[in-house]
Amino acid sequence: MNVPIELFQVVFVLAVTVLPIVVAVRLMAGHEDLGFGPFVRSDATLPWPRGVQEEEPRPWRLGAAA
Repeated sequence: MNVPIELFQVVFVLAVTVLPIVVAVRLMAGHEDLGFGPFVRSDATLPWPRGVQEEEPRPWRLGAAA
């Protein structure tokens, strides 16, 4: 079969199956903002949990070994 026709058929089938789902979700959401922000949000300034304490690192004593 012809390659451009096969490509068109694949794109058509994907569009016919995905497009109605996207339109239905957008209509049900109304004016609400749809995005992936809440799913991928990361806050880099999270505080340490209470009770987590680390000792200060001790300096290496390289001169004393000689």
